[in-house]
Amino acid sequence: MTTTIEPVIDLPFLAREINDAHRQVLFHGKSMLMEAKRAGEALLDAKRTVEHGKFKAWIKANCGCSYESAKEYMRVAKHSKRVDLHLFDGGIRAFLDAIAAERQSEPSTPREFSREDAERALKFHALATRGATEGEQAAASSKLASFAKEFGMTPEAAVGERPSHRLVTYPREA
Repeated sequence: MTTTIEPVIDLPFLAREINDAHRQVLFHGKSMLMEAKRAGEALLDAKRTVEHGKFKAWIKANCGCSYESAKEYMRVAKHSKRVDLHLFDGGIRAFLDAIAAERQSEPSTPREFSREDAERALKFHALATRGATEGEQAAASSKLASFAKEFGMTPEAAVGERPSHRLVTYPREA
């Protein structure tokens, strides 16, 4: 005679295990985010101190993280000034993705177009039409399009051109 033993699955025990593990995931995610903020603040201090153009090399020589990780830590530190990290459930990537999604969904209010802004737009336009190389012209044209968009304008409107007298084609934002 053979006896078969059937395992008993204790669902209440498994539910407690799942819930405890979930709480630990949330705790460690917050802890990781807080440490990323701490590293980011120190990196921002170092960046202000290190000679211009040598920060990436300084990180490589002195830090145990990659430059890409350092950039993420600095972004966490910068954005944590306006978001309470204790209220956020998730890790570094989730936090940065949430900040990016929030920024994309915010309706942008065009700022006022000042005399200095008009002069800057005209400089971009001059480079776009008379730049030394095609690459310089294309870059200036793209910059003018982005710059004008900040004010809710077309590139032509930013430089006071009538569309029928356009000398250069500006890229359109999608």
